[in-house]
Amino acid sequence: DDGYHAAYGTLSSVAMGSVGYAYFRKVRNTAPFLWQASVATPMPHRIGAWICLSLGLTMASQAFPKAQIPVALTADNSLQVRCPFDFHAGKNDSEQLYGLERISRHAGLWSFGLIGLGQSFLAPSLPQRIWLGMPLLVALIGGAHTDSRYRRG
Repeated sequence: DDGYHAAYGTLSSVAMGSVGYAYFRKVRNTAPFLWQASVATPMPHRIGAWICLSLGLTMASQAFPKAQIPVALTADNSLQVRCPFDFHAGKNDSEQLYGLERISRHAGLWSFGLIGLGQSFLAPSLPQRIWLGMPLLVALIGGAHTDSRYRRG
């Protein structure tokens, strides 16, 4: 189990590093452009961005997980790699749902997706808009996949 977590943490870090590289070197501010960067963002795009960012940031403020140190010492004095966010802090299975969990078990995914979509409305670069809209697709597909696994048991 520890080997799995170490491999998962390492591969996850490499994958996120490649995503960051792709954005900063290959996607950001590349053609084709929907409008000139020197021109103000069109009003419909600003309205869409405001709606999505408002929803996404409001949801994110309700869904923040507890932060934790990503490396822990186990009982046998070995290091265990873990997620820097504890999504299950203070929760147990007998608690009733509250907050955004009454609406979706994936509030963090949806808030991140809406924030990305809101930012995509403001970007004049078409590749950048597509890249920023991907978290919403992950929330839709990933949430549906998790729900289907949950229903199967």
